[in-house]
Amino acid sequence: MENQEKDIALIENYLAGKLTGEEANAFRQRLEEDGAFRALFEETKLLISGIQYSARKELLQGLRDLEATLPEVEVTKGFTLAPTWYYGIAAAVLMLVASVFLIPRFIKDSPEALYTAWYAPYPNIIAPITRGSEEEDAPSAGYRQYDLENYDAAIDAFKTTLDQGDDEYVLFYLAVACMSADRHDEAVIYFEQYLQQYTTLTNQAMWYQAMAYMKLKQVEKALPLLEKLVAGGSTYGEKAEKLIDQLE
Repeated sequence: MENQEKDIALIENYLAGKLTGEEANAFRQRLEEDGAFRALFEETKLLISGIQYSARKELLQGLRDLEATLPEVEVTKGFTLAPTWYYGIAAAVLMLVASVFLIPRFIKDSPEALYTAWYAPYPNIIAPITRGSEEEDAPSAGYRQYDLENYDAAIDAFKTTLDQGDDEYVLFYLAVACMSADRHDEAVIYFEQYLQQYTTLTNQAMWYQAMAYMKLKQVEKALPLLEKLVAGGSTYGEKAEKLIDQLE
């Protein structure tokens, strides 16, 4: 249990960008080699995403509850203004709701809003960034650009790699890079290719393809993928079940 708590703290620091370059490389190497640690990483990352979404939702509800306690003001001839602080509080509540959430509840829980709350690029666990290399092949260049969040450049490098032959992981990361570059139409096609050809990252591919469909406002295509994840009983299935509840 103590080791797991340390691993969770390490994962949180990685996701928060608090590790040094050397520590981050060691972390990614462990992700690649240690299946149990990789599973814990996925579970922790999705849990954090869910907590962030829930926290925003609870804050909004708290503001609504506060607003509901404010008395109604009747406007009549000869009316007297309530104290200035009353209007200040009311204005502050409304401005905070508007500035933080921008849109009302029925829109906030829209597929696009949920996509924003849940989406994060899949971590590069295949080829961590290496320094000091004068030459690099296309897949290495793709993973390096992916880590640097230069997603269009990563896409070009990954496509070059696939032109030279099939590569299961390159195809998967190409699809995720397309999502991060806001090229979701392409992403769903590459995920479909992956799911037809490979099985190693099936749950991840279904999760991200469902997310891409949500961004494209095609919930009818996202739901069957999420339901398959739920039926599979994996960590992704648990999160998919929560996401389905939020979509309804």
